[in-house]
Amino acid sequence: MKREGSTLDPSAPWPLDPYSYMNILIIQLLRLGDAVQIIPLVHGLKERFPQARIHVLASTIGKSIFDMEPLIEQIFVLRKEL
Repeated sequence: MKREGSTLDPSAPWPLDPYSYMNILIIQLLRLGDAVQIIPLVHGLKERFPQARIHVLASTIGKSIFDMEPLIEQIFVLRKEL
């Protein structure tokens, strides 16, 4: 299946169509408000790239916000050593 406007031949082994699969990593390491503002970004990315798998690298406090978002497939938590 060829995407509208795409010049790639789907039968060719390379280059791969970047829209057929995609992993997106969003990094949030600061404050809780940053995590809240990222949620609309997640929705926009999923709308634009419906096949994409969206992952987040978050602070421990940001994880609580991202846990409630079903469009995020995996959350990686960066724990800072004090």
